[in-house]
Amino acid sequence: MAGVIESVQWGTPDGWFSWPVGETDAAKQEVRARLSRKDRGWSNVAASIDAMNAKAVEAGASAVGVWAPPEMGGFVVGMFMLSVWSAELSGRMTRGAYRRELKQNSSETAPEVLSQHIEETELSGTPAIVAFQSCVDAADDVYLRTEVALFPAWSHDHVRLEVICADTTRGDSFDEAVAALAASLVLNP
Repeated sequence: MAGVIESVQWGTPDGWFSWPVGETDAAKQEVRARLSRKDRGWSNVAASIDAMNAKAVEAGASAVGVWAPPEMGGFVVGMFMLSVWSAELSGRMTRGAYRRELKQNSSETAPEVLSQHIEETELSGTPAIVAFQSCVDAADDVYLRTEVALFPAWSHDHVRLEVICADTTRGDSFDEAVAALAASLVLNP
């Protein structure tokens, strides 16, 4: 019998603030500690934490984070959502079905996917699929999106990490952050 993913642990790269969904206080305290009180940016990041937490609750995510690089003085340029997809609640998703879903979604749904590259890999010994995308939203703003899905052999559940960057000039830093986030994931039975 396949096991259930009970929880996921994650690390937070430099410049990111993250929290378990519904538990924003510690993230806001960290923002205040890192950003000067004279810098009005801390209130912008705190507002982003509240907004992203509300979206994460609606999406059923278990963890969320925002990216406010120190040199940006409180301007948020990215976010992530981490979700456990229960096979019991949403049906079993295989790697092949997930790849088909990515390809189908890139041609059918908004936001429009301008380009997509899909790779199969392993993260800490767990089979994973990574989709790198350039997208455009309804306002014609282009952004970067990476989705990492992990499929542990011991479970029919899977984990999805969605990471978005609104500042396309930060592509290299974004890729490094996604790699660090994905490498830090620990799935607990």
